[in-house]
Formats: sequence, C-alpha cells, structure tokens
Amino acid sequence: MQHQLTTTKFQPSKVAQVLRNATSATLGAMVLTSLVPSPAAALSGQKTIPASRVAQIMNGTLTDAKIRLNNVDLNGYGRYLKDDWYKPNDSYFQFMGRKQSISLQHWTGRREKGHMRWYYYINNVNTEAVTLRHENNRYVFRAFFESRDREIKGLCRWKKAVGKNKGKYTQCKPSGNDRPAPDGDFNHAKVQIALKPVVRNGGIILTVPQRSNVKIGGDLQIQGVLGWFNKIEDAIENYGKRKVGDAIYHAFQDPQRQATMQQRTANAISRLNAFARFANVRPVRFKPNGDLVVAYDIKVDKSMVSTVLQQVKHPRQGKACKGTMDLKARFKSQYPAKLTYQFEGENGALSPKQTLTLASKTPKTITLKRRTGGPGTTKQIVQLPKRGKRLRVSGKSRAHWSFVIDGQRVSGKTPWKPYSIYCPIPQQSPGGFKS
Repeated sequence: MQHQLTTTKFQPSKVAQVLRNATSATLGAMVLTSLVPSPAAALSGQKTIPASRVAQIMNGTLTDAKIRLNNVDLNGYGRYLKDDWYKPNDSYFQFMGRKQSISLQHWTGRREKGHMRWYYYINNVNTEAVTLRHENNRYVFRAFFESRDREIKGLCRWKKAVGKNKGKYTQCKPSGNDRPAPDGDFNHAKVQIALKPVVRNGGIILTVPQRSNVKIGGDLQIQGVLGWFNKIEDAIENYGKRKVGDAIYHAFQDPQRQATMQQRTANAISRLNAFARFANVRPVRFKPNGDLVVAYDIKVDKSMVSTVLQQVKHPRQGKACKGTMDLKARFKSQYPAKLTYQFEGENGALSPKQTLTLASKTPKTITLKRRTGGPGTTKQIVQLPKRGKRLRVSGKSRAHWSFVIDGQRVSGKTPWKPYSIYCPIPQQSPGGFKS
C-alpha cells in the first residue's frame, strides 16, 4: 500500500539539489490560487479584424443616427409665419448624440396674374434604417427613408382681388386649401456616403473626404400635374438634396462628433471577446482592403503558468515514522520567465527561496528532500487490515511561487498536499503513545 507524503521540516543543505534533471511525471495536478498580477505590461501582439466585422462594430455605434425632414405644421397656420403653414427648425441630422440642423425653406408661387397661391412643404419624412457596410474595399453609409404618407404636402390660399379685404389671403375656393394643390411623393429616397475610416487616439472615426461623396437619391413627383408644378418639383428636389447633403457633410467633419465616435469605437473594440484577456487594446491601422489591425498588451494570468506539486515517500522510514521524502514541483510558463519558489511544511517552516529562469513552454521539475514525522504532524494509532495496529503520522506541504514575465508578476501558492505514513508502534512513541 503506497501513500503520498508531505513536509514537516526542511533540510536547507539539501536545497542545492533543486535543479535535478527535469522530468515530466505528473502525479495529480493542483489548481493555482491567489494570483496577484502587477500593473505594467510589455508583452504585446496584434490581431486583424476583417472589414465586414469592423462594419458590424461601427453599426453598433450608429444606433442614434437619424434624419428628420419637416417644415410644415398643418395645424399651425400663421403660428410661425404670417399667412403660412411653415414650421422652422424641425429638420435635422442626428449623429453621435448631437443634432445638425437642416435649414429647409418652403416653396411658394402663383401663376401670372393669378390669385391662387400654392405652398409646398416637406411633410414628416424620417429615416427608418441606417446601415454601414463594407463593399468593394470601401465603407458605405446608407440611410433609408420611410414611405408612409405623402412626403410633399401642397396647400393653397386665395388672394382677394376686390372688396374690403382686397390683397388678403383667404381659403381657396371652391374646394378649400388642400385639394387645389396636389401632394407629391419622394420615391426611393435614401442617403449614401462613401466613407474613409481613420484610426485616431485608440479609436476609429469615419471621415467624408469630399462633399461629392454624399449622395442623396430619390425621385420627387407631384401627382398628376404638369407645367408650373414641374418647376416646383425640380426646385424642391434640387434644393432639398443640396441642403440635406451639406448638413450631413458638416456633421461628419464636426470635431465633437468625431471625438464621440472615437470613444464609442474604442470601447466597442476593447469589449470584443477576442480581446477579453488583453489590456490596452487599440486600433493601429487599416489595410488597403479595409481590414483593421488591432494591437494589444498581454496580461499575465494563471492561464500562462502552471505549478504541479507531488510528494514521493521513501520506502523506508525510521522509528516513529521519522525519515525523509521528496517534494517535487513542476513549473511551466507560456513565455520566458524568472521563477522564485520555496516550500512550506505543516509547521510553517519555509525552505530558502530559490530562483531560476524558465524558457518559453519548457517545464522544469524541482526536487527537494524534506523530513517527515517532525513537529506539526498528527500522530494516531490505527488498526489496519492484515497489519494490525500501526502508528499513522500525517502532515502536509505546499509550494510558494512567483513568476515574473516581461515585467509582470504573478504569485501564488499550491493547495496543501497531505501525506500519511504508517509504521510500527514504537515502545514509547512521541506524543505519549504506547505500544
């Protein structure tokens, strides 16, 4: 019957034997505990994030992006402008937590020598989706508009030519203010921007190299009319596209929005699962194909080092189970390391500290002889099958260790490793036991 043994008292003179031939005998792995990493980090590495994944990350930072176009209050005639339904300051491009105002005037006119005046407005047009994709080695921002009601609203007023109220506007006759001015649709409306991503201050910003990169698509049609209304169509479409494009271009150039974008993207990249074990995660550069190179510092943790402690009982023990046994500790580091270690017995005695250098991924086994049956052990007379009464001496050992890997320190202790030795009961055993 074999038993694994442990330490009570160390022989310092034997510590010189700590660098015996390395062996990889693994008798019971021990879980490392009490890891205490130190701050500084020097180990580093790089990973490449595919452009398609970068686009997904960026999409997550654009959740508040929105375009709203409206310059009419259908229930507010004369509220903001005399003889008009015009509503100012209700159009904007919301981007990175801030609104970029879009100044949209309304359009009005009348036929020559006519008394009916038409008013045209953009009516409650909002984006329903904003996306960023990587296509043909470039990043493309798109905003798509909803299409639920008439996007172009036409209204009219009648100018009185004679009488007490000559020159004043009243309701259009005979059908009211709405019917004589046909509404319009802005079909297939969308915004498309070719963007250039730039690494800045640990994050990413999306830049618009030039105004022409902002494209406003769509076709405006006023229902079932020609002539003068065709001019209105062209005026509204060209003016609106130009104003919206200008606002979006300026929003992307705004330093405060860029700072917000940089912070959002830096946070999003650092939270990726691929970098969970690393520190100081930061974008470095974009490749020509749009892939993003990300650098990081490596944090030393328990996954990079291992310590296995085993105890080997010598076959013969003296009176009262006093003798010697070997402590063996197997150390390994994923990276080159400086190792400091010592052993502790059940009575708290520590062996002298020893230091050695470990090569990357190359294990070393350290052996130290220790005495058994000394102070701190537990002694008990037990009845063993076929062997009768025996003296059982129990103790324990553990290893203290500290790895320094490129300036980062991680320290710990193995769990206590217990042992028991059985030997004949002496005539007068220590602790008062009698045979």
